[in-house]
Amino acid sequence: MAIFSISLLAGCGKVRYAIVAPPQNRGEIVPHAGPIISRDKIDYEIFQLEDKVIFHFVNRSDVPVELSSQSVLFDATGHSFSIEPQTLAPDQSGQVIVPPSNPISRGPSSPISAEVRIGGYDDGGIVRDERSAYGSATLSRDFRWPGGRTARFRFVFIAGDKTITHEWTLSRENVK
Repeated sequence: MAIFSISLLAGCGKVRYAIVAPPQNRGEIVPHAGPIISRDKIDYEIFQLEDKVIFHFVNRSDVPVELSSQSVLFDATGHSFSIEPQTLAPDQSGQVIVPPSNPISRGPSSPISAEVRIGGYDDGGIVRDERSAYGSATLSRDFRWPGGRTARFRFVFIAGDKTITHEWTLSRENVK
């Protein structure tokens, strides 16, 4: 897959993202493929593609885990957006893409969530049939993340009777 240029639609310049918290994972988010960060049997790969941040995660446990409706994104203005629940089987992957590709509003009573894709890989790391393996939901147009600001991401996974919470804070900078 080719590495794309990282530019804003408005033509303001390029965008750069960095992990601010947790402190042990602090650093710039790189294009196309980042390091694997393992937390509680969830593997994260956080990388940049064009002007988007991709949170790619894989369930490395031997039981299904649910990306819970308690998961939430906080934009730079402090508004919160819930993520629709998704279940990941063992070794199944998912991703959250921010900002989303095709923003739409779902209405005042519906959960408003990031673009979420859930899919599975076979033992060789090859994606199974993407058409049947992936579903998506989209973040509202109301999600705001201007350059020079941070956004917070709280992913809550439920595995049986265990709740796993991972929080991330990312910064977004406009680069000329």
